[in-house]
Amino acid sequence: MRFLRYAICVLAGALAAAAVVVLARAPNDPQPKAGEPAAKSPYEIIQEFPTGGPKKETAWKVRWAQATARGLYITGAWFRKGPAERDWVKVLGDARVSDIFVPYHGFKYDGFESTRFWDLSNYKFNLVEAIPEDTGPRGEIIGDPPVVVKELRDRGVMWKDHDGGMTRRGEELVLWATLEAGNYAYIMRPTTTPTGRWRATSTTACGGSTWTWTDPITTACT
Repeated sequence: MRFLRYAICVLAGALAAAAVVVLARAPNDPQPKAGEPAAKSPYEIIQEFPTGGPKKETAWKVRWAQATARGLYITGAWFRKGPAERDWVKVLGDARVSDIFVPYHGFKYDGFESTRFWDLSNYKFNLVEAIPEDTGPRGEIIGDPPVVVKELRDRGVMWKDHDGGMTRRGEELVLWATLEAGNYAYIMRPTTTPTGRWRATSTTACGGSTWTWTDPITTACT
């Protein structure tokens, strides 16, 4: 029999595409003013869509942070739904993983019969530094220390006009970082899209199983 480690991720909040849940505003995180200049801090990102072509349609403003025993988390996110809109609409205040619960089944290893780990609240795990190979063709490493990757990703063809000969491809802005937890690594990956959708996923490096903040599941790793 193979020894399995089961990781259950306990999540901070629910996010949905159709109805975005507005979470509590983070302290000292004021609403950005209309028309303010592009972000200068590495902890604030302003991304307009589409990235190709002269006409910009929608935009995201995302503020993020990282800390020991927390990993990567969002402290605020605002959406602008059109170039004529002056105001940013706040859709998130604070979004993070609250904990990662890891119960061991000790049928193979003596002493592990009732062992339970809380990988965030009981330990001081940190994010690992990103390397150039992490960034992909449209990514960059951000933050100090440099532990977070910002990527723009292609989502494939989202719309096509067969009469007019026009095709529209989807894009998404992804922030991700890797939390080192002993012999495990948790890849935290909040994602935004041009249509105002927000989602977050995390992958355990031990087995590639994935959970999301909207639908937590159990992951099994050998």
